[in-house]
Amino acid sequence: MVYSGKKWHYVISPRAFILNSLYGADTTTYRPLVQFAEERDIEKVTTSSSKARLHLVLGDSNMSQTSVYLNFGTTHLVLRLIEELGEKIRLPKIESPLRFIQEFSYNFKLRNKANFDGGLKLKAADIQKYYIDAVLKLDLCEWGKRVVAKWISVIKKLEKGWESVSGELDWAIKYSFLEKSMKRNSFDLQNEKARMIDLRYSDISESGIYNKLKGLGKIDVLFTDEEIVKAVFSPPADTRAVLRSDYIKTVWRVDKENPLWDNLSVYWHKYHKRPGVTVFDPLKNKSVKVERLLRKINMKIKDC
Repeated sequence: MVYSGKKWHYVISPRAFILNSLYGADTTTYRPLVQFAEERDIEKVTTSSSKARLHLVLGDSNMSQTSVYLNFGTTHLVLRLIEELGEKIRLPKIESPLRFIQEFSYNFKLRNKANFDGGLKLKAADIQKYYIDAVLKLDLCEWGKRVVAKWISVIKKLEKGWESVSGELDWAIKYSFLEKSMKRNSFDLQNEKARMIDLRYSDISESGIYNKLKGLGKIDVLFTDEEIVKAVFSPPADTRAVLRSDYIKTVWRVDKENPLWDNLSVYWHKYHKRPGVTVFDPLKNKSVKVERLLRKINMKIKDC
């Protein structure tokens, strides 16, 4: 929910209303739609070693497995589309992106249209279809085909009405619960009870609204709890995530009384404080320096 015009409004994406620029390098003073952060690999002091990390700042925190699955899956496929087909594929260019993102977010019945180049006026679902048609031109693996199938399924349901996805997408699940609560208890969006429901929906404890609905079987799930736990402890083997995992698993055994404790630290690219080890390449899954650090930590743990 967002507060505008002296009233509270239910919106698809509260995050859409904090954006104030299309792109930029800063996310503290300004909130761009896309952030580009340069990462220079200091292990190779050359111009070619400079890399740009792309952050899509427009992205609400989600509870629904379907929402998260489509967020990551469709973003991956669109990035592939840009990298592999580039100028060969023509996609409609929206006028005033930030304004229409907010307008789409206000109208969760998905009836309003945005202006595009060439005089096109498209609904949110129509824009998705453009991208789906383009992505289908890629050579998709089985995982990619499953993402596209779910993408198409959700768009077809949305065209029938938001109620069709009230067990799949967070904003629809939450509004369905909120609407029933308002009717049952005779209050509206301006009541603080509505805002409390908005907050309690994403409570990750068992008392959170989403988790209660999931426990009652009212949420469509894609993965079992066992599969999720396995994924938590088994990072992708072809990125530096596996190095972070190895570090965390090692230091997890360090007692708080151990002198090492104050130096325990892990970031995207840096491990430990003193001596710190850096791995700048996000696709690097092996590091002699990290292995050497872990051996030292293990030795100190045994000594203690």
